[in-house]
Amino acid sequence: MDRFTSRILGALLCLCSCFTADVCAQGNNIPAKDKKKIVFIGGPKSHGYGMHTHTASSKLLAKWLNEYVNDVQCVVYTDGWPENVDPLKDTDCLFIYCDGGGAHIAIPHLASLKKYVERGGNLIMFHYAIEVPVGEPGDFFLDALGGYYETFFTVTKGFVGEFKTIPVHPITRGIVPFSLPDEMYFNIRFRPELKGVTPLMSCVPPDYLREEEHGPISGNPTVSREKGKLEHIAWCVERPDGGRGFVYTGGHIHWNWAHPLFRKLILNAVAWTAGCEVPKNGIVVPNPTWEELLQNQVYEPNLSDDEIREWQKKIKAWSDEYK
Repeated sequence: MDRFTSRILGALLCLCSCFTADVCAQGNNIPAKDKKKIVFIGGPKSHGYGMHTHTASSKLLAKWLNEYVNDVQCVVYTDGWPENVDPLKDTDCLFIYCDGGGAHIAIPHLASLKKYVERGGNLIMFHYAIEVPVGEPGDFFLDALGGYYETFFTVTKGFVGEFKTIPVHPITRGIVPFSLPDEMYFNIRFRPELKGVTPLMSCVPPDYLREEEHGPISGNPTVSREKGKLEHIAWCVERPDGGRGFVYTGGHIHWNWAHPLFRKLILNAVAWTAGCEVPKNGIVVPNPTWEELLQNQVYEPNLSDDEIREWQKKIKAWSDEYK
């Protein structure tokens, strides 16, 4: 090879290396070690087919994030807190979807979770996972997440949430007003005066839900007096230590993942909580097929043909409305 050819080849190699570095900087080809590690922990089987789908939902979210967000790497553990592995090691964001109360899978690991949060760890609780007992678990959730489900205070009800006003926040990018049928919790035990809490999705539950008999998950004197009150169904926090938290109190119905805006909201929230930049129009992924929604269910199917047709009709309407 003569000197001129050698120089040309060297220049070309230099140009290629510069182009590669630029592409990497834009998020393509990001090495695994530089990606945000998001860990999903799905609890054991729970309410029945198509409800509290801890495994199926966690795997769907992880699949979408791994395929459509360049700078994340998702890991999923199912059937409870993993044994013989530390799910908090080198983790940027922990997403927990499980049954709550005294049997919450996080309670035996509260000390580890506190250390994780103290070092700036990011945390998400989804649906029933936001319920923990009053005392040390509740205090931890107030500190790490800004609020929690308190028995005999918070209310569990199924209704159609009308989200009419969408605040400006990275998590709400690409979100417009929409409605969604779900089981949602309201009258959450928040920090006093919502200190440090940013409401994201809020709606007014029907007044008749506040009139039901008082009980551990239903009405109470406070709720009964507050007809017409705007309730926060989803919120986020940014803690002084730099860590972030996100909570969505709905999430009971698996088929709602076919709603484009609900899906986008949760994907945006996971990415933001992990410390990623959310795109201007939010994270867009293709609508799941009915077959995809059926994957990783832990109960035998029990929907009637009529129920399936109704859900497929509703899913098509959502797809047509929110293209």
